[in-house]
Amino acid sequence: MGHSLQRDERDLAKFAAKCYYGIVENDCKIEVFDNFNNKMPSVGFINDMQKELQNWWTYNIGTKSKVARLSETDFIHHVNMLRAKNGSPPISTDGGLHKKWMEYVVSNDPHVFLVVIKCEETKLVLVNTKVVAQSRS
Repeated sequence: MGHSLQRDERDLAKFAAKCYYGIVENDCKIEVFDNFNNKMPSVGFINDMQKELQNWWTYNIGTKSKVARLSETDFIHHVNMLRAKNGSPPISTDGGLHKKWMEYVVSNDPHVFLVVIKCEETKLVLVNTKVVAQSRS
């Protein structure tokens, strides 16, 4: 049963990423990763990022997928806002540090997936299948 649930979450993560970028055709190669075994110590900036991430998710819920997702650009934006708040310089968009941090997020939460979309260019999207839109009853 757990395996089936994980598969459903992977499919939802893929759907959310496709919705984010408006991909309707299967012209792109799409991979969904659920673990990188990236177990950095949760201290300093990593600890701060983990705490702030909970807020980032709630402000990035897809209107069609109804789950939280952060593109690579969104993630870098939030990281740089946090770094500025902490008095640190921004990270660059072309470096690999933010990708290691994205892998860390995936490796430390069973509901977070990294979706890699390879079309003309490669796009990365973090998807949290546990943070969903609240229904209005």
